[in-house]
Amino acid sequence: MPSRATVVTSGERPRWEQRLVETTEDWNGWSLTRVRDRVVVRYRETGKPVESVTLPKPLLWDQASHKDAIRWVEKLYVAWNQGALTLRGALQRISGTSDKHGTRHQATWEDIVEAMRESRVGVGKRCSASTFDKNWRPFLEHGCDLIRRKKATDGYSLLKAALPRWKDPPRCGSNSGATWRSSWSSQSHVMACHARG
Repeated sequence: MPSRATVVTSGERPRWEQRLVETTEDWNGWSLTRVRDRVVVRYRETGKPVESVTLPKPLLWDQASHKDAIRWVEKLYVAWNQGALTLRGALQRISGTSDKHGTRHQATWEDIVEAMRESRVGVGKRCSASTFDKNWRPFLEHGCDLIRRKKATDGYSLLKAALPRWKDPPRCGSNSGATWRSSWSSQSHVMACHARG
């Protein structure tokens, strides 16, 4: 096993390895390398030090792990958010506190509802906890249930399936029903995107 980063030309790589390396080819400054059979993600920006992180075990540079590694790298890129976080911060965000990795470590719909609660109540302070639990949680949980049961595959189908249940949606403070529906529409789009990923 090589002790340093291995550089191999694409003609010598098996197809699974080509797919893994090609994950970052459209992302300016991003690259993947192999270091001691581990997947290392690097980001280079002119005039700044190179950032790098190693994906957690058991995500190795091998055929058995490559699909999970690709998913992790894609989630890392989204969490990195055009440099809003460092690579290490983005990796911590997607890793959570679990020791599970790959397809076994995905956010549940309950996790997503709690993250939204935190963004509205904790960080954003846009509403109180009781307002969220009364006015938002029932709709979010219903939407999550529809996605889990595969009754919705995108934002439009989620809205179409979820909104008929409530003829008069609850209001948050002085928000009108139209504002609420717009807010629900944006959240349903986010939820549907997570359902596909």
